[in-house]
Amino acid sequence: MEEGQAIEHDLLTSAIRRAQKRVEGRNFEIRKRLLEYDLVLAKQREAIYSLRDRFLLPPRDEADSLPMDGLDDYLGELLEEYAEGLIADYANASRPKEEWNLKGLTHELSAALPVSPQTLEGKGPDELRSEVVDCLHRALSRQKEQLGARFPLIARYLILTTVDEAWLSHLYTLRGRKNGFQILSPICPGGTSIRFSKTVISFNSRGI
Repeated sequence: MEEGQAIEHDLLTSAIRRAQKRVEGRNFEIRKRLLEYDLVLAKQREAIYSLRDRFLLPPRDEADSLPMDGLDDYLGELLEEYAEGLIADYANASRPKEEWNLKGLTHELSAALPVSPQTLEGKGPDELRSEVVDCLHRALSRQKEQLGARFPLIARYLILTTVDEAWLSHLYTLRGRKNGFQILSPICPGGTSIRFSKTVISFNSRGI
């Protein structure tokens, strides 16, 4: 072959062009999915900042007269979600009662309020959930009584610090997923995009 002569071969040319299109398409998919992450993240950031605005700590001279506006409702929602999580972990209605871990559930609840194992035995899913929710509300009421006027301030502080810690952890995890996708995509053109799509959906549905 003479120097400078063009290399032409229908099969190779077609294969190279197809491969190039696949790479270009994959790179577009990467940018598209990362944009989806950014859009979801923006929505979650708005939710976080909105939540923080609700419970920002007041100036020092106003701390003693801090109102409970919105705080009781938010804490009630947290307890409901916490109860749902406990039931799902220890007494999921989709499993036979024989597989429920009432001992573990009792142990979890006892961290907030002393609970007798007999209190939870023999109850159906709805009764058990009501008992768990009631137990958590009693524990919260006891905390209010013990802390008195300081409770609103302490509760707000705990909400803010916990939300901030969870948000930073969330961002760290997201950064790892985005970086991993960018690294893996060029060598895993098949399944990576699907896995990443599912991750975005899961990430989006969880919210904050």
